[in-house]
This record gives sequence, C-alpha cells and structure tokens, in this order.
Amino acid sequence: CKVQFLLIDNAPDEPSEEVFRQYECNMPFPCHYHQEEKRGLVNMRNRMLKEAIALDTDYLANLDDDETISPDWLIRHYAVLQEFNADVVSGRTERILPESTEQWLIDGGFYEKDSRPTGSVRPTSSTCNVFFDLKKLCLEWGLRFDLRLNYISSEDIFFFRQAHERGAKIVWNNES
Repeated sequence: CKVQFLLIDNAPDEPSEEVFRQYECNMPFPCHYHQEEKRGLVNMRNRMLKEAIALDTDYLANLDDDETISPDWLIRHYAVLQEFNADVVSGRTERILPESTEQWLIDGGFYEKDSRPTGSVRPTSSTCNVFFDLKKLCLEWGLRFDLRLNYISSEDIFFFRQAHERGAKIVWNNES
C-alpha cells in the first residue's frame, strides 16, 4: 500500500506552507502541498479530491487541522474498512478541553462526541477522522462537496449522506 501526504491550504497568506516545508523532509512518504486560492471549506475539500485523484489515490484519509492521531491510525481505519466491507470509516474523536473550561460546560456534555461499537453502520460522516474509497465515491459516482454549502458548513455530512443514499456502507471505528 502506497501512502502519500496531501495538504491543501486555504488561508490567504499561506501560513501552513512554512511549517509543511519544515517537516516534509522528515516524512517517510511523498508529501504534496497545494494552495487553494478560492475561499471556503467546499473549495478546499474539492481541491483535495482533485489532487488526490490526480495522484491516482485509491483511498483518502482526512482529519482536521486541530487533530492529532496515533501512529497506527491509518492502519486501524484500513483494517476496519476491510473487516466490515465498508466504503467509509468514520472514527471517534476525543476532545481535550482547556483546564479553564467552565464546569457547567463539561457537566452538560456539550463537547462530548458519540461513541459506539466498531462496525456500527452510520448514515453519514464528518470529514474529521474519516477514511473512504475515493475511487468509488468520487470517480465512479462523481461525488463532490456541494458549493452551496461553501460558507455555511455541513458540506461533509451532506457529501457522505449522498454516498450513503447511493449505497455506500459507512461504519464506525471506535478504536481510531
């Protein structure tokens, strides 16, 4: 299995490029940096799809820029995809709140994320902590993130809901 790292920067002054260049030579796989000049998450996500397709990518793993992962994260997602014959694997995220967080916010569970057994079938996914069959969803089915949601969010939920409606199997990975 060939792994590549793809960073799509959507900030107007390219703040991530310097950090990317600093660490790129330490990666054990090819790294690619692209600046998406059009503002908005949908433009950035569609650029990600375009660049991943150009690299002849089979599967795409995505996480948000404020997430950290375990060393075996990608392997775990791939294993769950294979074990459950899935097209999309959506993973658990754990929020780490600052010590200054008000107790009533913690007690209210406002920042808690869902947890369910690995392999549970889901109707959709977000793009944070996700692994999916890029060729099936984007080449065979032609799915893209909807530009109408560019500045209002939930483009990821809509994208994966469309995949689910076309027959994609989306499963949960509680160990990611």
